[in-house]
Amino acid sequence: MYLLRDAACPSVIYMIYFGLCQSILGYCVSAWGGTYKTTMLKIERAQRAVLKVMLNRPRMYPTNLVYAESNVLSVRKLYVLKAVLTTHKAVLRSDTYKDLLRKRVFKIATPKISTSFAKSHSDYLYPHIYNKVVAKCDIKNHHPFETKKKIVKWLLPLQYNEVEQLLRTPV
Repeated sequence: MYLLRDAACPSVIYMIYFGLCQSILGYCVSAWGGTYKTTMLKIERAQRAVLKVMLNRPRMYPTNLVYAESNVLSVRKLYVLKAVLTTHKAVLRSDTYKDLLRKRVFKIATPKISTSFAKSHSDYLYPHIYNKVVAKCDIKNHHPFETKKKIVKWLLPLQYNEVEQLLRTPV
């Protein structure tokens, strides 16, 4: 990215970022995205470092400004996006979708667990995240492509603590 930022226009740099960096981040985000904040910190730092080099910003440049200037989702936001899209596609294909639309509150069933280890599994986290997002962002009648655009637009301005609140599950 150091060499590229001086040789290419910004649109090419963004294409390369999305093609190389974000595709790697999004590849297995469903597997490791539900882990602890401390574990995710290394991946988030790597993403921020690439973005700062890409934008030609100093090392100590504020993180919130980096994400605002680059218009890129952080790793945690990518996880929320993946959780919502995966669950939304499953909900649209389910037999209970029409029944859910008739209810006053659009909320899917969440699994019961017996171990704390299961709380980090996608089968437990995805429905919780989906219900929180649907309550704040009306996506229940949207096609998956429209849903993705709407969720990305909604996620971009969210602050770190707001995203962490989405990822927090009931005890």
